[in-house]
Amino acid sequence: MGYIVDLQVARLTMINHVDYLVTRKWKGVILLCSQSNWGNRDVINDWHIKRGFDEIGYHFVITNPYNDYEAWKDNKPDMRISGSDGSIEIGRSLNDSGAHAKGFNRDYIGICFIGDNFFTPTQLRAGIGLIEGLMTRFKIKRENVLGHCDLPNTGKTCPNFNHQECIIEYLDQ
Repeated sequence: MGYIVDLQVARLTMINHVDYLVTRKWKGVILLCSQSNWGNRDVINDWHIKRGFDEIGYHFVITNPYNDYEAWKDNKPDMRISGSDGSIEIGRSLNDSGAHAKGFNRDYIGICFIGDNFFTPTQLRAGIGLIEGLMTRFKIKRENVLGHCDLPNTGKTCPNFNHQECIIEYLDQ
């Protein structure tokens, strides 16, 4: 599994990585959150397998500095992993449908931000860089970048930050 840290590299790597490996078309992106204050791709993969999934349901996970419960509980960011805050971890293959939003998995890429009600500026910048790269590569329209909360009949609040304002603020720079 890959980790991408630098934001400029995130944009370029996503565009280039996706060009060579992905054969399917995508209509949009759905932004979600882990609804936990700690975790990473491996933790979510374990949670999803315990729920009966074959593997992690998200295509990408954007981390915060708390990779495990103890680090979060003790308010000690895990700095053993260089750049852990805002790292983009690759989850499910972009050649495969996601398992993140019923009725949208086939056509929408799933991006999960680690967090519940607080997200770091580094996470948000990394997310915007990733979204921008995916929009460019797959010709995704801005109106097709949705929060889980935007989908009908979900009762969800995630990604639990004003994703439309973030997208406008960062993409218009």
